[in-house]
Amino acid sequence: MSKQIRTNLYSIITNFLTGRNVKIDNYTRSNNIGCIQGSISGPTLWNILMDSIFEIDLPQGCQIIAFADDLLLLAHDKEPSNLASRTQQAIDSIIEWGNEKQLTFSATKTYIMGFSELARTINVKINNQPLAMKNQVKYLGIVLDQQLNFKSHAEYVIKKLTNLYNMLSRLVRPNWGLNPDISRLIYRMIAEPIALYGASIWHKARKPKKMAKRILSIQRRILVKACRGNNTMSYTSTFLISNIAPIDIKIKERAAMESTKILGRRPENIDRTIELESPVAVTNLPHPGKRIITNYLMITDHNDADRRITNNKISIFTDGSKMDGQTGAAYIITKNQQPIDQRKWRLADHCSVFQAELFAIKMALLHQPETTSEIQIFSDSKSSLDAIKDRTNCHPLVVDINNRIDELRETGTHVQLFWIKAHTDYIWNETADRLAKEATLEAITPESYNKMPMVSYKLKCRNQTNSEWTDRTTEASTGRWTTRLIPDLTTAAKWQSRVGIDRYLTQVLSNHGATRHYLWRFKSRVDNACPCNDQQPQTMEHLMLDCPIWADLRHRITTKHNIQTDDLANLETVLRNKDLVEDWTSYVRLIMDGLAHINREP
Repeated sequence: MSKQIRTNLYSIITNFLTGRNVKIDNYTRSNNIGCIQGSISGPTLWNILMDSIFEIDLPQGCQIIAFADDLLLLAHDKEPSNLASRTQQAIDSIIEWGNEKQLTFSATKTYIMGFSELARTINVKINNQPLAMKNQVKYLGIVLDQQLNFKSHAEYVIKKLTNLYNMLSRLVRPNWGLNPDISRLIYRMIAEPIALYGASIWHKARKPKKMAKRILSIQRRILVKACRGNNTMSYTSTFLISNIAPIDIKIKERAAMESTKILGRRPENIDRTIELESPVAVTNLPHPGKRIITNYLMITDHNDADRRITNNKISIFTDGSKMDGQTGAAYIITKNQQPIDQRKWRLADHCSVFQAELFAIKMALLHQPETTSEIQIFSDSKSSLDAIKDRTNCHPLVVDINNRIDELRETGTHVQLFWIKAHTDYIWNETADRLAKEATLEAITPESYNKMPMVSYKLKCRNQTNSEWTDRTTEASTGRWTTRLIPDLTTAAKWQSRVGIDRYLTQVLSNHGATRHYLWRFKSRVDNACPCNDQQPQTMEHLMLDCPIWADLRHRITTKHNIQTDDLANLETVLRNKDLVEDWTSYVRLIMDGLAHINREP
């Protein structure tokens, strides 16, 4: 009861844990310890039990860190003898706590690691069994080493990615195996999370060129296999064709986002005058027993809306808008179909529409013009109303709105929320929309909201990733044919989503296919000339744009779609016309299918 759990809830849990029996066939025995593995209540009950470990009176310089059933004891001191004594005393206190809770600690599963030469000389025990000193320990999926440079974790990541590549190699071959879309999904769902996990902790280990090159190397091999390309494909071509950013840049992006969102560090890539929006701590929310949910009703049509606002009640219509990168919020207050008050605010440009919608609702609740028994708020943002309905939501604006609703409820004012469909020409909703759009053109006032949401910060980090990727692609000396076909990342994304990739398209886009020039480059032919002209190298560029063998088909396509021949080597142009995309893919497939025939030796 020291946790101030309500009596009724405490009694329910006590009853739940009393008189438990385990029955297997005809054998039954009583059970008075442990939680059923996989139970819904198990994790919560375990956390309540483990929470008391932080009440242990530890020696100076000792600290406990816990996650689920994983415990980490940190200890420091300048003198090895004092360090050993303090550590042993802390361990003994933890063992004593465990005995009280009927928990045991295994010496064979407990390790120590020193972060200095002197620290590595100490000896500590659990129940008179000495603990093994380790050079590295894996804790919560991160490999910690004695130097804390996380090179061991980088090696661990490379090893796991290599194992994934070996597995994928058994499932994918150039002419058979997993669909490229499935292989790409495996990369997104398995390989990338392996590489990005804990990036904010170990990302600096990727900075040495040798380590970065190794991580990029295994990423390229996986992606080449996924898109069924040849192993000789360059890094530049592989990343553009797959539409997947180099993993070292992605690690940097993830580290920036995690450092800000999870660790609460000030981001280096935004202006110091900008404050990031952070969630309210769960401990600052009202007690669960006091969280009264505010549901919302749905307006079905204009007649329904008219009926509700002509009942002598205060009706407030709110809206948020974002135009040309500028954000505005507004509301209009009515009573019996007559306007009483209206206000509008220009929010900071980095604010989202979601923030603007919530800000308008919050300000409407703060500025109601008169005392009334009920306030009706109409919003066309279902996501905002759902967020308000969720009393566990920690968004600061949502918390402010719910707190204000609670305050009004205590004074006898009931707040009823309504969802009304946007852009249905309902006069008051359209008025609120017009005011919000007008607000985007006004000056930002001190009363306005200016905190940057995490979604905007993530977008900023993603844009920086794309910018760095673009710079690397531009500066690269390889993949020139690919960068001509795919001039920017937008084109790469559109091509991946609309057309996709397969074996033939990958060979065409990379210029690493069964052309004579490619085979000659890698010592599989003695010459590289196309049969159409003994002096012209047979590259994909030549076959698509110049080769007389395909002149008739090429002419039909360019005439049909009114384009120049060089436009066939620019997918940005090709993607503008759906029929042209189909004709282009058919054209290059015919070329690839015909290569074996035209390259046949006489």
